[in-house]
This record gives sequence, C-alpha cells and structure tokens, in this order.
Amino acid sequence: MADVPDGSWATSWKKHYAPVHIAPKLFIVPTWDRTFKAPNGCRVLRLDPGMAFGTGQHASTQLAVNLMLPYVRHGAIVLDIGCGSGILALAAAGAGARVYASDPDPIAIEATRDNFKANKLTPSRLVRAHGVPASFPRADLIVANITAPILGRLAPAFASKLRAGGVLVTSGFVKSAAPRVRRTLEAQRLEKLEAGGRMQLDTRDRKAVVTGLWRAFVHRKRTRGRT
Repeated sequence: MADVPDGSWATSWKKHYAPVHIAPKLFIVPTWDRTFKAPNGCRVLRLDPGMAFGTGQHASTQLAVNLMLPYVRHGAIVLDIGCGSGILALAAAGAGARVYASDPDPIAIEATRDNFKANKLTPSRLVRAHGVPASFPRADLIVANITAPILGRLAPAFASKLRAGGVLVTSGFVKSAAPRVRRTLEAQRLEKLEAGGRMQLDTRDRKAVVTGLWRAFVHRKRTRGRT
C-alpha cells in the first residue's frame, strides 16, 4: 500500500466538489472556488462542509431547500434542527429570516459557524444540542433534514415549538419510511400541505446510478378550533 501524506485524505475530496444549482436562483459554491459566476439575479451561498454532513449534493438536502424557501418570510423565526454544515440555515438567513440552528455534533456546529462567517451572515443562535433546544423561541418555520426515527421522536417537540399556523419541513427519509413519518406528524395535529420526492443519483463506472428514493413533507400546525 502506498503511503498517503498526512492530512491529504481530509482535503482530496475537494476536487470532486463542484457548485450545485440547489434551488431556483440559488447556488451552493465551495468557499475555495473563486472562478464561479452565478447568472444574474441568482444568490450564491459559499460553503465548506469540512467533516460535517452536507454539501448540497444530496437529494434530501435539495428537497428540503426547495420546499422550505417559498415559506420563508423576511424577519420570520426559522429553526434548523440537525443543521449539519448549515445549508438550510444559510438559505433561510440569506432570505432574511432570523435563524436558530442546532446539531449534536460539535464538528457540525463549527462548520455551520464558519459558513455563516464566510457568507457574512449571523445566526440568531447556534448551539450544540440533541433534539429541539428549549431555549429556542417558538417558530414560524422549522426545518429538519434528519432520519425517520429521529423525526418520529421529535414530532411532539416540533409541534410544541411551532406557532399556530407555523410550517414544518421534514426531509431525510426514504420512500418506504414516508407513510410512517406522515402518520407520526399528523398525530400531532400537523396537517400536510405538500410532499416532494427526488432520486439520489451517484456515478459508478462513469454511469449515473439511482442509489435512493428520498421523500420530504411540508406540514402546518393547525390553528385552534380547526379539525
């Protein structure tokens, strides 16, 4: 086995990380790429995921961004639970929201903090925590791109932290898990507004291969008196 210089494994992946047109008029661009020029009228978010999850290339992240952004309003309170490298938090902050983000992984928190700085944005609060931090305010919108079992456990906390009429965007689960996630969320008096799906395509032997079928939901917290 050939020797690999110390540290090269941690940076060699960068040559495969290209700009991603993640949503209409929004591009995710590596912080080290200074040659990319976005089309007129498009926003660019600079990102270095480091060792944290989230480059913008995964279908679940793309689903979450596309379902979330139409509901983001300037000045709205948005919670990103399980923020990873901060893509969803950054997209919401770039649209004018007041963003609170959390993740149990200290590497993710460090990456998100650095990515906010790289984009000259400031989160309202960024904390290392499991679940939904009690210190976070009630939200106009919560977004969570995490696994189906964790979404199930956090469903009551999501419902509690949403304002009446607030919106929850969930992603990170495959097609077979979608019915279970939907039932769990609707048991918390959250009504489904939208659903989305996307294939994950990866390259193997220079061919595009479907490696997963991912799903996402948009739910709204019912206002009092609605059934």
